[in-house]
Amino acid sequence: MAAVAGLAGQRANSLPDLGASTIPKDGQIEFEQLAPVKAKGGGAALKAYLPLLDRRSYVYSAGCENVRRSEVLDNMDRYRSEGDLPRLWGAVRRAKLDFDLSDKFRVHDMANVLARATKHKLICENVARRVANSAFTTKDVRVLEKALKEIEQLQLGPKLWKDPMYPCLRQVPVVTPHLETLRQLVQEHRAGCAGYCAAWLRVVESGELSSSLELEVSTARWLLAFPEATAELGMIVNGDVQEEFWRLAESIDSKGAEPPAASRPAGLAPKDAHLALILVRAGLPHEEIA
Repeated sequence: MAAVAGLAGQRANSLPDLGASTIPKDGQIEFEQLAPVKAKGGGAALKAYLPLLDRRSYVYSAGCENVRRSEVLDNMDRYRSEGDLPRLWGAVRRAKLDFDLSDKFRVHDMANVLARATKHKLICENVARRVANSAFTTKDVRVLEKALKEIEQLQLGPKLWKDPMYPCLRQVPVVTPHLETLRQLVQEHRAGCAGYCAAWLRVVESGELSSSLELEVSTARWLLAFPEATAELGMIVNGDVQEEFWRLAESIDSKGAEPPAASRPAGLAPKDAHLALILVRAGLPHEEIA
């Protein structure tokens, strides 16, 4: 009995002195020393009380484990909201290695989010690489729209497009504002060469795709894929564009590089020069453009 009493005394002495309690008339219990910090969330609130506990006690060690697990779960949510997939992968891995966290629905759901985000991020990377090489196709419009829709449902932050391991992903935010224009061009492309040629010239002249020369060249290649594209363009574009086109084409064939802008004819309009440049680059192999 004396030994049991001694152990009980040691256990009692290992707990902090939380102060005397008073019971007011309304029956609510108040602890005078139990409000050191007002913190948000269960893990943060528990972390605020840990300094009051004896580090040799079981309560302190159990509390530290609970705080650590809570921080792992909070980090998963934070990395998801930021779109930081590499750190989200690390947080999910730490959660799965923890026996008490590995079976939680929250962890399994985040692992599923990570897998879906990685899949659609790679799809966007492949499409963005084709944009960078001026090889964006009509099918890529639908593929990119579908991938972006899936990513939007996952509620991922902007860091998703800044992953240094996938540098072409930075092209995606540049392409996204033009998806509606590209979708309309795809519809015109399905209708035939004449309709697409008129629609494409209207888009280029209006400057709707002027922020991305790669998209302009890619959509020009959609036009040149028609066998009758050359004849259709010859009936629409003016003589200045045709002369500038052949001047650029001959310069590239002889020198292997585009001539400087200063060598353009004095009376050539900037829009005509830009249109000729797009058509010349669209006629080049992908390797020469890169």
